[in-house]
Amino acid sequence: KYIGKFKEGTLDFHIPVQYTDMALKEFFAKASKQKWFKNTLFVITADHSNHAWHPEFKTAIGDFSVPIILYHPGSEELKGMDSTVVQQMDILPTIMSYLNYDKKFIAFGNNMLDPDAEHFAVNYINSTYQLMKGRYILQFLDDKTIGLYNYVEDPLLEKNLTGKMPELQKDLEKLMKAFIQQYNNRM
Repeated sequence: KYIGKFKEGTLDFHIPVQYTDMALKEFFAKASKQKWFKNTLFVITADHSNHAWHPEFKTAIGDFSVPIILYHPGSEELKGMDSTVVQQMDILPTIMSYLNYDKKFIAFGNNMLDPDAEHFAVNYINSTYQLMKGRYILQFLDDKTIGLYNYVEDPLLEKNLTGKMPELQKDLEKLMKAFIQQYNNRM
């Protein structure tokens, strides 16, 4: 029933994005009439990125860039955009904190809304771990650093800083090794 409803774009995913936009509008139009709507925290994210148009999204970072949207109707606290480095494993601790849950729980991530949390993201591509923290990304293969970039100043990851910032590299390597160890032990 949707054939011809959406415009062709320059990339294959433009039609599915238009469909998703329409589906979300319809969902929220119906949900907004429900009693539970104003007491619901909606979390919207993607499970992976898609084809990229802009060069900065065709990089090892761009491959993992997806939005995470938190929406609580009527909440002023969640208005605006934030470019803090976060990852999907931060969703659980963020929700628990937002709901003022005060019991113990185990989570790898951090509360996205806590400005004092140690925000970072880890991903894995082509046998390489990547750690994003602050303005830097560390690429780690076979227990050694193969890349260190200031992705803010170098969004296309063309200037490898490996060995040029030894203290920063050492700190990021330590966090990367600890993360890998904890992940492997817990899984």
